[in-house]
Amino acid sequence: MRRSVPLLALVLASMFGAGGASAQTNVSGTLNSNTTWGLAGSPYVLTGDVTVANGRTLSIEAGVVVQFPNTSWDLLVDGALVVQGVSGNPVTFAGPSAASPGGSVVLLAGSANSVIDYANFIRLGSAAAFYDAGLSIQSSSAVVRDCSFQECGYAGLRVPVEVKPVVSNATFVNGSGLDSEVHPTAPTNFSNVGGKITLRAGANAVTVAQGAWPMGVYELGADVLVSFGSTLTVGAGAEVLFPNTSWDLLVDGTLVVQGVSGNPVTFGGASAASPGASVVLMAASANSVIDHSQFVHLGSAAAFYDAGLSIQSASAVVRDCSFRECGYAGLRVPVEVKPVVTNATFINNGVHDAEVHPTSPTNFSNVGGKITLRGGTNDVTVSQAVWPTGVYELGGDVSVSFGSTLTIAAGAEVLFPNTSWDLLVSGSLHAVGLESEKVRFVGPGGGIFGA
Repeated sequence: MRRSVPLLALVLASMFGAGGASAQTNVSGTLNSNTTWGLAGSPYVLTGDVTVANGRTLSIEAGVVVQFPNTSWDLLVDGALVVQGVSGNPVTFAGPSAASPGGSVVLLAGSANSVIDYANFIRLGSAAAFYDAGLSIQSSSAVVRDCSFQECGYAGLRVPVEVKPVVSNATFVNGSGLDSEVHPTAPTNFSNVGGKITLRAGANAVTVAQGAWPMGVYELGADVLVSFGSTLTVGAGAEVLFPNTSWDLLVDGTLVVQGVSGNPVTFGGASAASPGASVVLMAASANSVIDHSQFVHLGSAAAFYDAGLSIQSASAVVRDCSFRECGYAGLRVPVEVKPVVTNATFINNGVHDAEVHPTSPTNFSNVGGKITLRGGTNDVTVSQAVWPTGVYELGGDVSVSFGSTLTIAAGAEVLFPNTSWDLLVSGSLHAVGLESEKVRFVGPGGGIFGA
């Protein structure tokens, strides 16, 4: 390594706001042996790409400053990077200015066992550069703890591939772009990661294998698909944002939402006037459980999936959830399945609170709002089904097929909104009202007809 002259040191110290440095070390090229950047040589100024060779380690001592003069030169780690910052004496990776950020620190796919403690990533990651984040991670074994990302250009932190690094106690300040942009599988080992975590991996649709979204704020940057046989777990207190009607959370596998009373999970769109997309439990999905969740400002009537939560799977369990100000409907069950839905509330939804196939309410209990009975067509046939206590409204003719039974529980109310839609019974109808809790069939509409 070559020491620069004192005049150049003063110029660069002024440029990066690092006055008072005792020395300056210019660095570039490939590190083919284990190397330490000590405080005595700080600041270290990149004059070209620095590459840590595979199988080699670069260690950086507490208090060291590493300067990136432009977007062209990066610190590329194919081996291991060990950053030894401590509380009150971090390591700093810095670019010239927010308007003219520096390059990036990149943990490449071949790197292993990198540990970054107490580091500041400041004014790095231009949106115009190939590596466009302060820190880019492509390695599963990376550990990043107690770091801050400030005024980075495109993103502070980026995990563009399906890896699961450990990231804890991360803060994000005044970035001009994204706080972090990560593959939807990447947050599995995150904890106490601040800012907004954008879920995207360079494609319009991203598939998730086994993964978790711990407490934090997430925003979809594309469709996210939970693949068949895989599970996505969403932790209590997490907030999942849907910025438009185009990007959905599509579950072909299993979705486990672990909200609890007082700390629910929120799935939310921008506003009632501009709702987001949907959470969709596809027909192939199995064993999804959604507890204590809020579905807010989702399900545009103009979208293909037009409800806050759409269920096409018989094995789904939805408990203690609320649906508020959704565009078309809060809850939709468009096919003949019987999910378990308990303790559901509906507030100020657009067209329907819930729109479900007439067979679907069989395993409902304490479901508020008005349940519109329709299955995608105006005329729907019911096989074995139960309508528990609740308020139902026909959204088309409902036919109970020959050999089948529809049971309507005490206290249920069935509304007939017009004269065109009837309840047609070719099988059996059991309306089990009580003296104190009658079943009510209410017009002004059609009627009940037996064949």
